[in-house]
Parts: sequence; structure tokens; C-alpha cells
Amino acid sequence: MQTPPDLIADLYEAAVEPDGLELMSSLVRRALNIDSAGFWLIQGGSIVEMANTPDIRASEPAYLARYHAFDPWTNRDPERFGIVSLGSELFDERKLVETEFYKDFARHYGMFRPMGATIPLGDGTLATVAANRIAGPLLDEEDKARMQELIVHLRSALRLRLRFAALREVATLREDALDALAFPLVISSGDGQTAFVNKPAREASRRDGPLTVRNGRVIAVRAEQTVQLHHAIQLASVGEPSALGLIDRENRRVPVSVSPASARLSGQSGHVVLSLPSTRQMESDAVLRQAFGLSPAQAELCRLLAAGKTFEEAARSRGVAVATMRSHFKAVLERTGSANLRDLLRLVGSLPQLQA
Repeated sequence: MQTPPDLIADLYEAAVEPDGLELMSSLVRRALNIDSAGFWLIQGGSIVEMANTPDIRASEPAYLARYHAFDPWTNRDPERFGIVSLGSELFDERKLVETEFYKDFARHYGMFRPMGATIPLGDGTLATVAANRIAGPLLDEEDKARMQELIVHLRSALRLRLRFAALREVATLREDALDALAFPLVISSGDGQTAFVNKPAREASRRDGPLTVRNGRVIAVRAEQTVQLHHAIQLASVGEPSALGLIDRENRRVPVSVSPASARLSGQSGHVVLSLPSTRQMESDAVLRQAFGLSPAQAELCRLLAAGKTFEEAARSRGVAVATMRSHFKAVLERTGSANLRDLLRLVGSLPQLQA
């Protein structure tokens, strides 16, 4: 018997679903024309995930709590990994009926001669797939041969499931880390379609931030600045970063850094990260002083320039001469390793700060 192509496709599709093991159990039951089927994944000798068809799902708590430890049908021989065995090949059925496992557990779920296989998935992970027929003739060599044809597809589908689980875990950890940043951060594709918006960015968008998301696309709250923003995003997607001064809902100029996103950060290539520095003055100044050894006056100048102020406006706010501001600026460029004002604004806009 050759496994139907549609069943193979269904197995791979089910593997990446959250309830994939349950779906795969149902597919195995249908393919083999049996009553019950189940999977469990084993890591470090312990069962980490288990799923059965509904007819024997009630057996899971007792099996996990006690009976798995002396299951006579467990295959512990590595040479037989990947090979389907009938229960009668693993344990004498005449002795089986005298065991506590059968009397107190298996017989209540119609288990007498199941069949199954232990499948190595790599990295020390094993999968066990089991099948059972309650009504009708006991499973035999013909049933065993049909299940053996499925094993190669089950192994590949289960490996795919583990790979997707690992990717989901990495993505979750990455998103948790980005949510912990104090400054708003948005990751988008080169055409402005958002891939991720962290918690501070979502909050800023609802309040007074210069950016918002509409129909899945990041835009400026001032419509006339959206074209400028999207042009910067396109440039960053091909490796050219920039810094913009966008107007928020309170008519304030807010610096926005638009830079290429590393694949490690975004999960894929060709994406862009948009970040806004913290609006909390004392934290911003402290980070600048600590990171680059700037004086309080130099750190304040950085913040004022990042807020869109000119040298003349910065000098007036400090009550000093413009020449003094330019002298501070020259020192800032040297200490931060920035080539020019644009380079400095990009640096300031990308500084990470953690929430208090």
C-alpha cells in the first residue's frame, strides 16, 4: 500500500499547528483504519508532550503519573528505532494479562495488542507513535507493514514540528526583549508594512507619538511627512540609514532613526527598524554621559539637537554664545566617533534604554 499524497500533505500541514500532535494522531487513525492512535515526545528520558485521539485521551493522566514507567510495550532498543513493532513482539501476551499494567490500566482502554515505533528526531529527542484496534481482529503483520510506510513521513513531519517550535520560541524571546525597551521601536518591510511594533511604540501611537500604524503600514501622524518617512524606509531597506525630525500630535519635533534591521533582530533580511529616543530628559542625558563620557552641557546639546533645535536655539536656551555650542558640538563628535550632525542624530536615536 502506498501512502496517499493528500495524507502526506495533511501530516506536514498538521505538524506546524499548535495542536499538531492531536491532528496527526487523527490522521494516523484514519490512514490505518484503526480505533486509537497517539504520539508522545521524549527528551532526557521524560515525556514532554503527549497527544492521543479522543477515545483514549482520558488515559493520559494515569499513564503520565504512573504507568509509563513500566509500560511493557516500550521499545528501548536503539537498533529497532524507526521500525514498527507489534505489542506481541515486545512482550509475551500470556504474561501480559497477569501484569498490573494490563489489569489496572491497559484493559480499561481496550489495549491488548497495539503497534508502534520509537522515532529518533535528533538532539536527543525521541518520538513514540502508537496505534491500537479495539473492535475487530487484532493488529497483524499487514497492519504493521502499512504503518511502516508512514514512518518516514511521520519522522519528517515531527522534525518540522520541532523546528517550528524552536523558531516560535526565538521569535517570542525576541519580541519580549524588544517590548522591554523604554523607547518606541517599529520593524517594517521596505514598503512600510509593519512586522513588529513594541509596547512603547503602541502606547506612543495611541497618545501623541509622531508615528502610527494604519492598515498594517507605518505612517507619520502628519500626512505631509509620510512620503518623507517612506522614502527613508526604502533607503534603509537597501542599507542607507537616516534620521528624521517628525512632528507629533503636540506639534513637537521628534527625532526618528531609520536604519537597516539585522536579520538577528527582525528574523529576516531586508527589514528596517524605526526607533524614537526616550522623551525623558534626565534618562537621555545620563545615558549619553555614561556611554560617551560627555559633560552635562554636551549631553544636553545632543538632546536639544535631536529634538530639532538649531545651534542658535540651543545657545539661547542655555544662555551662552553660539560659538560655545559649536565648541561643545566639536567635542561631542570626537567623543562619540560621529562624522557629522546626521551621524550624531542617528546614534542618539538608536540608544537603547531599559524601562525602570
